[in-house]
Amino acid sequence: MSNKHRFNFYMQFDANSGKNPVIFDLKTLANNTFYGASLALYECFAHNMHMSFISPAYDVIVVGAGHGGIEAALAAARNGLKTLLLTQSIDAIGRMSCNPSIGGISKGNIVREIDALGGEMGKAADKACIQYRMLNRGKGPAVHSLRAQADRRAYQEFMKHRLETQENLDLKQAMVVDILTENGEVSGIVTQLGAEYACRAVILATGTYLESTVIIGENIISSGPDGMHAAVGLTERLRA
Repeated sequence: MSNKHRFNFYMQFDANSGKNPVIFDLKTLANNTFYGASLALYECFAHNMHMSFISPAYDVIVVGAGHGGIEAALAAARNGLKTLLLTQSIDAIGRMSCNPSIGGISKGNIVREIDALGGEMGKAADKACIQYRMLNRGKGPAVHSLRAQADRRAYQEFMKHRLETQENLDLKQAMVVDILTENGEVSGIVTQLGAEYACRAVILATGTYLESTVIIGENIISSGPDGMHAAVGLTERLRA
């Protein structure tokens, strides 16, 4: 079964069962009665079968939809590459969890460079701006730096709209747990739900979510920023 069959599922018995792999084609099942398709899928789960989904191939897959992931995905797509952006939550795209501001001495330089290269961060900051402030006025002009305070929700909405309307860019909600390789080169990724996406390059922009923890006093809790889930599974693969 080739990658072009987008809606086909590979369903294999657990390796310890000693039974041969079985493949069900959902397109074929759809031509049968609803009862027949439901019964076939029930038999798969009843026998502890592993399910994976094979997708069409992409040129670039970007993991994470924070500042870095957004710019990387847009840059790849705008250069004509078929791009997939994966994030834990589509509703959390561009969420400014740590600091809802754009600018300052260090970050301001990066934002201006991104803007010069056609990026979106500066544009989003202008659209979502609550106030502008010139920092370090009490010092010399060399360290004067403009900073924009942004409306977090407006910033999110702007970035989400940019991604959804960008040509050559697909946006999907999933947690990546593995990176596939072939002959020493990246060949795809695997999500937590078993979906496999083939690609020629992977860009990791996971930010602070990768195996992240929250420390409250003497308690350590597995959690991402702003109440999101930590990205688990991928760290072990990168260490291997």
